[in-house]
Amino acid sequence: AAPAPLTVQPPAVALAGPRDRQQLLVAAGHGPAGAIDHTAAATYRSLRPDVADVSADGVVRPRGDGTADVIVSAGGAEVRVP
Repeated sequence: AAPAPLTVQPPAVALAGPRDRQQLLVAAGHGPAGAIDHTAAATYRSLRPDVADVSADGVVRPRGDGTADVIVSAGGAEVRVP
């Protein structure tokens, strides 16, 4: 079976200033049971850790100027968050 589709909120992150931060919320699944929260079980990886850092619980923080994507993985599925 294919992995359940992942949704990440917000679908894009824009941080302003060194103290800004954004919590990512991750859900997967569909059908009668609806979406299931996977925020705690997901893994997070910044493609540019010099620009944006992401904690194990999905909080994105700025580290420098520029743009960086975050890869969110859960249940065999993956989403790229710009």
